[in-house]
Amino acid sequence: MHHAASQDMAGDTVLVHTGTYDELVTVRGTGAADAPVTFRTAPGAVVWLTGSDRLRSTAFLIKEKNHVNLDGFRFRDFLSEESSHKSVVVINGGSHNTVRRGFYDGRVLSGYMNVFLGMNDSPDALVENCVMILGMGEGMSIHTCPRSVTVTHNLFCAVIPAKGGSAFMRTRQLRNLKWNGQRVAPDPPGNSTARLPRLHRRARQPARESRRWKALRAGCGSVRW
Repeated sequence: MHHAASQDMAGDTVLVHTGTYDELVTVRGTGAADAPVTFRTAPGAVVWLTGSDRLRSTAFLIKEKNHVNLDGFRFRDFLSEESSHKSVVVINGGSHNTVRRGFYDGRVLSGYMNVFLGMNDSPDALVENCVMILGMGEGMSIHTCPRSVTVTHNLFCAVIPAKGGSAFMRTRQLRNLKWNGQRVAPDPPGNSTARLPRLHRRARQPARESRRWKALRAGCGSVRW
């Protein structure tokens, strides 16, 4: 993916096939309104980007780029670096960038997972149809965006509700935020503790919720709320 990102140009689409990718993808090209740069999972593909068991903090770095789209990726096991203000997906500067159908698994056995999305000074951005499972980490950090940022139809899940410090989102400019259609769930229904047995346990959710989560995992956000 990093190799493709180093050569992309306006209008290019990078299709990523099933696999686990342990790398930092630095986007070099910038798009235009009629020719965006797009990174998308191939039809039916399940693509995980990981931090190599929390050795790395960032998966995508998008700096001073316009009209870049990320679509359909899954993220887990990233290092938390609070002092450096990094995140799993970093968008600094530029405009009209989109994160769509992302799946962020913030559950870890100990310590903290990094913030899923960090966005600074990047107006007219869009975050939609993403699922964020928040363990000892947070969902989004959006700051100093001079124009509107749209956050729509996302699902936030807090698997450690007793930890009151995990924010779904942090922002200093609420007036510039367009926020609609979000949903908040206490934990992923069905098997929220399957990977992490030391986390709190809840009663199994109704079958209706389980089917919804199965659809979300299969389509990574294909269900609109």
